[in-house]
Amino acid sequence: MEATPEQLAAGEPKGLTPTMCARLRGETPEELSADADAFLTEWTPTELPAPAHLSGGPRGPDVVGPAGTNRGALRYRAKHGKD
Repeated sequence: MEATPEQLAAGEPKGLTPTMCARLRGETPEELSADADAFLTEWTPTELPAPAHLSGGPRGPDVVGPAGTNRGALRYRAKHGKD
């Protein structure tokens, strides 16, 4: 389904893509503009999602001991026969 010129005129200034504009409903430019506003209200998140945990961060005490030792790594290697 392609957007009509009227749908594009109502949605593009509000940041809608042509595909989103094709979903707008209304008979007048005012109705189409109101539908674009409703679309944005419904599909815009009110809160930002929680940040994803990143790997490769600081190592905890189970990996690097207080004196810079690697007790956790040594335990893992011993447990899984890596040495």
